[in-house]
Amino acid sequence: EVMFDDIVVKCVKEEIFANYIIRKLVADKSGVRLEVKQFHFIGWPDFGVPKSPEDMVEFVKAVQYVSKQHGSREARIKPRSTPITKIVVHCSAGVGRTGTFIALDALMWLISRKWNCKINVLDIVYKLRQQRCKMVQTEEQYKYIYECMKYVLENPNSSIMKVRMYLYKRSQEAMSSEGSDSREMLQLKELSPSPVPTTS
Repeated sequence: EVMFDDIVVKCVKEEIFANYIIRKLVADKSGVRLEVKQFHFIGWPDFGVPKSPEDMVEFVKAVQYVSKQHGSREARIKPRSTPITKIVVHCSAGVGRTGTFIALDALMWLISRKWNCKINVLDIVYKLRQQRCKMVQTEEQYKYIYECMKYVLENPNSSIMKVRMYLYKRSQEAMSSEGSDSREMLQLKELSPSPVPTTS
């Protein structure tokens, strides 16, 4: 239990998995309670990537599953209201690992709804960078998105439990740094340079 002025935050449940932790937090302010589910991915180094694509695919699927369940529950309770499920994604700087997760979440969401849709990693990352500079911070993170999408496309029917079986498998070979992805990364840097701060 931790206090922030008149707000009390308590962890009431914790589930530990191989590569991430799910916590149920309750924030209380003068009797008004708010429940928050925190997904904490462990073993993702700053500026780097997780050991294998399976780990991140499982994590994204877990977040999407819980978000969908929560949204469905809200719709049943208040059928005419807008679902209030909100997802906040952050890391140390809020750009590299955060951008990688958001890109994967968006791409996996598209695939889950339309299997034959066109997957355009460059376009997704470019759109993210229009909203926040340096989203997907390194070439390694950019290539990792491709590795994860390759895994998703090669394992279309994998459930969270099936993916979990691969947690300790060796990572697939990284794409050659001289391949098309490097050219795309250079193109991305040219298309969306870091914006110059402006004063109001």
